[in-house]
Amino acid sequence: MPAPSLRLLTLGELAQTERVLDMLLAENETLFAEHKAGIEKGDGYQLAKAVGSFANTLGGWVLVGVKDGKADPSWEPPPGGFVDAVRQRLEGQLDPLPTFAADVLEVGKELIGVVRVYESTDTPHILLADGSVVVREPAQDSKLRKAGKYEAMPIRSHFELAQLMQRGRLAEDVAIGRLGRGQLPFLEDSLRFRWTQAANRHREVFDTVTGEGPALVLRAVPFNLSARWREWAVSNAGVEAMTGLAKSLSDGDLETDAPAPHPTGVAVTVRERKRWKWIPNGHRSFLRVGTAAVDGGGGIGLRLGFDIQVDSGGLYDWRQLADDGELQALLAPLVEAMAGTLASSEQLGRFAVHLLWLQMGELFRIDPENAGEGSPPPYLPGGGSMTIDGLDDGGERDELVEQWSGELLRASGIPVWRGP
Repeated sequence: MPAPSLRLLTLGELAQTERVLDMLLAENETLFAEHKAGIEKGDGYQLAKAVGSFANTLGGWVLVGVKDGKADPSWEPPPGGFVDAVRQRLEGQLDPLPTFAADVLEVGKELIGVVRVYESTDTPHILLADGSVVVREPAQDSKLRKAGKYEAMPIRSHFELAQLMQRGRLAEDVAIGRLGRGQLPFLEDSLRFRWTQAANRHREVFDTVTGEGPALVLRAVPFNLSARWREWAVSNAGVEAMTGLAKSLSDGDLETDAPAPHPTGVAVTVRERKRWKWIPNGHRSFLRVGTAAVDGGGGIGLRLGFDIQVDSGGLYDWRQLADDGELQALLAPLVEAMAGTLASSEQLGRFAVHLLWLQMGELFRIDPENAGEGSPPPYLPGGGSMTIDGLDDGGERDELVEQWSGELLRASGIPVWRGP
């Protein structure tokens, strides 16, 4: 039986296929494999060079704890976890960080670290130390080949760089397209919003969304839609991640629905048992209901809904929201929770993100001229899409929150302006 393709093999399959792991060791370094004695502090550049070259080309494998094609018995996994160590070595060395998976596997009586780097669409990946873009070329120096070594090379032509940049631009367009109408039906169903059409005063028709009750819906779609994402969406790890993401929206007593099986993903819903009043100056009694879902088609979403008690009092004045920053305080935990989930699941790289404000006029009054007597506008902005580096930068998260809350308040007639 022929060996499976190293380009298509996943880390989980490799762990179950000792024959292929032996082959990766025996062939030394090739177009698809590179060996490292270790990843101690100071080794970040060399590791990033290997990882970046795989991501910019066809993907591949970095084997750690290997000397002369054999597992080094003196190598030990770094304290704190191998995955975290790999990520720490790559951070600040490679931009953007490509998607990878990492684990420690047994080879006979020894251990080696395995880093699976996927072929990236979010290219080019740049080595920050010298600004170079490295790739792996099929033809390699004969002396290196005889020694069982392989060296990733910087690209040397404008054409190669232009090809990588075009690959990245196309990936961004495709990712943003997945935020559109009907592209991720499981995510839309799980987060309980639907697309409709509306017209402005110029009779121009545009797509908009409606939902069940007031809610905030945050969606993120990766530029790199790898096999790893599809596997995660239907795995136990995906269930655990979505459960933790939904629960992170509240610290109260929660009731959790059992996730329903689905061919392409998983969704988990939690709801509070105790009703709350909005603070400060709260007049409406409500339950918060959180839903987190991941779709193997290429998206993750988080919904914070408000189940309002009938006849529970007056509405909250959005002018106070603007003055106190309460709207930003409402939105920021969603962005933080999404960022933490993506990072802990090693879903790296860039994402297009989008926010939907659904029927928020039911929760707050929004007409500042008439002290809340008016009705809400027929359409409130969804915040638009914004490209960010994996939600891992605190400044980017703050910018998102400020942008989205400002747009909503301005659409409600409140003059809130962004700083310089």
